[in-house]
Amino acid sequence: EPSAVEAGGGDAAEADDPADGQEIEPPPAAETKVSIRTEYVCGDRVFTAVADCPGAGRRFLGPQRKTADRAEADGRLLRLIGERSPGSDEVAGRWRRGDCTDAELGRTLKALPVQQAAAPAPRAAEAAS
Repeated sequence: EPSAVEAGGGDAAEADDPADGQEIEPPPAAETKVSIRTEYVCGDRVFTAVADCPGAGRRFLGPQRKTADRAEADGRLLRLIGERSPGSDEVAGRWRRGDCTDAELGRTLKALPVQQAAAPAPRAAEAAS
């Protein structure tokens, strides 16, 4: 059975290019997604908010909470942490350990600048050329 290249008479690059020579724009940056994780610590059920921050390429965890509603409320602070990473990493760790309160974290994060998403590192094949 003839391949797409043989049937169309073009070369392989043309057959594999779905845009037909048009420039493809990258998809918009994905939003931070917050989910709630249930854990058991010493037999007690606790809830932790988890934020996946694609722009930062990182995942941030909130402190362990006794209710899912309280963990969901941490989502707002986790989004702020993701926007300000890596500058917010130290205070995020202190918050998770319980060394600072939600209010202290909020004040500290407001003082930190929002970080711009870093450009992806060049791949080895591109860097060599």
